[in-house]
Amino acid sequence: MFLFMKKVSLNALSTAVMNDRIYVLVRQSGKLSLLILNKDLRVVDEIWSTKGQRGFILKVKKDKALVSIDDKLYLVEDDKAETVLTTNVSGNTFWHLVEVDGKLFMIHEYGRPPTSIYVSNDLRSWEKVITNLDIDKRSKHFHDVAYDPYRKWLITTLGDGCLTRVAISEDLGSLWKPLYRGPWQFVPILVLKDKLVFGMDSGIARGGIGVYDVDKHRWSFIFLKWRGKDVK
Repeated sequence: MFLFMKKVSLNALSTAVMNDRIYVLVRQSGKLSLLILNKDLRVVDEIWSTKGQRGFILKVKKDKALVSIDDKLYLVEDDKAETVLTTNVSGNTFWHLVEVDGKLFMIHEYGRPPTSIYVSNDLRSWEKVITNLDIDKRSKHFHDVAYDPYRKWLITTLGDGCLTRVAISEDLGSLWKPLYRGPWQFVPILVLKDKLVFGMDSGIARGGIGVYDVDKHRWSFIFLKWRGKDVK
C-alpha cells in the first residue's frame, strides 16, 4: 500500500472535512475567510469572509458550516452568515462542539467567567444549559465538552484554580457531579468503551494524560518525559 502526501501553504486557523471537500478558515488580507478546497488541495471557493482575530470551524453538516469567530457563533449557509449566538462575556469565544446521538449539539464557551454550555437541535437556535460557576464556583471556565455514548454521559473539563477538574452529567446537562477533584487539570477528552482519557493542561504539567477506568472507578496518571530540554 502506498500513501501520498500533498502540501499547501495557507495561514490556516482551523480545518474540517466533509466528503471530498475540505473547509479551511484562513487569515488573509486582514480578514478571516472560509475556503473550500478539493482533494487536490486546490481552492475551489471562498464562501464567506469577515473581520476577526481568532476562529474555529466547529461543525460542517451538508451545506452548512458552524464557525466561531471571536465572541460570536455564525451559521454559514448559501454564502451567507447568520449570527446565532454571542458569548456571555465580551472577549470570550466558543471553543468545542459535540454531537449527541445525532440529535443534539452541545457547545461550550471559553474565557472569563461565567462561561456556559449551550444546546441546539438545528445549529441555529441555542439554549443555555449550565455555567462553570454552577459546577464549581472557583472555576474560571470550561476547557472542553464531550459525549460518552456508552454510558450516555455528558463530560466536561474545567479550570483554572478550581478543585473540580472533571464533571459528568447523566441527564444531558441539568444535574452534574464531580468525576475528578484534585491537582491535575485537563483540556481534551477521549471516550473509549471502558475508559475515559483526558489530556493534561500544558500550563499544569509539561505533558501527560489522566485515565479513568469506568468499571473499576479508578484513576491513573501517565506523565511524559521530554528528551529535549527546550521543549515547552
